[in-house]
Amino acid sequence: MSGGRKSPKRRTSSGSKLRKTGSGIMTFFGLKKKDDDGESNSNRERNEKKNVKKKKGKTTRRRQSAQTENEKEKEKDKEKDKEEEDVTKSEEDPKEPPHTNCNRIIVPKEVRTPPPERTTAATEHIGEIKKLYEEGQAVMDFEQIKTAAKEFALNAAKLMPKGAVDEYQAELRKYAVPGFSTKAFTKNISKNRYRDVPCCDNERVVLQDTCCGDYIHANHIRGPPLNSNQHFICTQGPTAYTVSDFWRMVKQENVQQIIMLCETVEAKKTKCLQYWPLFDEEVMKLTDAAITVTNKGRYIHEPGTITTVLQVKDTKKDQSYHMFHHQWKLWPDRGVPDTADVLLRLLQLARACPSDMSVVIHCSAGIGRTGTIMAAEMGIQCFLQNKTPNVLEIVKTLREKRAQAVQTYLQYAFVFKILLCWLEKTNPDAETSKAIQDFLGTFQTIVCYIKHGVDERTVLLDPTINSVMDPMK
Repeated sequence: MSGGRKSPKRRTSSGSKLRKTGSGIMTFFGLKKKDDDGESNSNRERNEKKNVKKKKGKTTRRRQSAQTENEKEKEKDKEKDKEEEDVTKSEEDPKEPPHTNCNRIIVPKEVRTPPPERTTAATEHIGEIKKLYEEGQAVMDFEQIKTAAKEFALNAAKLMPKGAVDEYQAELRKYAVPGFSTKAFTKNISKNRYRDVPCCDNERVVLQDTCCGDYIHANHIRGPPLNSNQHFICTQGPTAYTVSDFWRMVKQENVQQIIMLCETVEAKKTKCLQYWPLFDEEVMKLTDAAITVTNKGRYIHEPGTITTVLQVKDTKKDQSYHMFHHQWKLWPDRGVPDTADVLLRLLQLARACPSDMSVVIHCSAGIGRTGTIMAAEMGIQCFLQNKTPNVLEIVKTLREKRAQAVQTYLQYAFVFKILLCWLEKTNPDAETSKAIQDFLGTFQTIVCYIKHGVDERTVLLDPTINSVMDPMK
């Protein structure tokens, strides 16, 4: 035979076609198939890359959808929070005040914590405040007010905190003064912190320098049962719209002291603007009101209680004077504090105000905490005149000038506590002292239960809570 052996022709059969087709199907589904030329490895790598891309794509889409769902849930939660908020809460202070020539406080960018005490040019003023604050007790002897003190204490012991709560619910919860007028409040919506906390026209502070209007959400509190020399002003916490008006009022009404019963932010919600210079020698300029306010030092009496000496200057007349800003941070909104001692000291400071000057008291809305301390001072003045305070009538009288003053039934009961704590400092006789302790002990029990998470209504409806008890037992 000549020549080499001829190689046999490759037979193509239906079986091989099926094998090829099967290989394609297996490759499509990413299944393994070994071939001599190693093509299966490259196919497998390509398939694996495709699968990885697909998985990444699916994971990305899942993450995006999850993020979208989370965002939707957050938005729903925000909407729920807004709905659950009390209707008295309005929007936060607007970004820009309506008066563009009003320079608001510029707080330094870096966070600085002022030291507890400062040596400044106003040391003599701080010393004066420190002395008055430390005195902070009743200056009357029990014998001089014996009749009124004993009668009030015995009545309070009969009423007890629960009786005070019932009295508030029955007589004051919906009480409004007949013929109540709020025309100025309605015309100046942008200057009201809360839409449903009206400012009555009766005894409202009318600003005389009308460069920015004559309205501010503030009311004069004077006349019986207050001393004839006393002049208080109850107002809301200043906003970005009203900070200039606030200092115009301070200058106009010759304010010597400001008592602030809230923080600027509580529970992550704006309650009051930082309307005074916070740091030593920091200056705040209000160009439209022609006023500058300078921090001249501060004194921390105890945790949460700070007095700042401020210099207020009328830049038009080039006249200035010193005033005092007292802030107490430990009174919860719509609640009651643990002690009445700080309030008694603050009221002692207010009582030292000269007769030709006035005292401003404010919290956030200017009705709850503000109304409570104002009602207490009116009651103390009754004692000083040897008259038995009628807390119900005092609050009604106060509401004739400051609408909705004393906001909750616990605050109403707390007015009794403040007055009884004041009496306790006058060295009362044994009978009066026992009556005082009966009321104070029960009140403290109720507050303890509420602080430990027991619902207020459950506590107040419990007939067994009539004496001092430990809620943790």
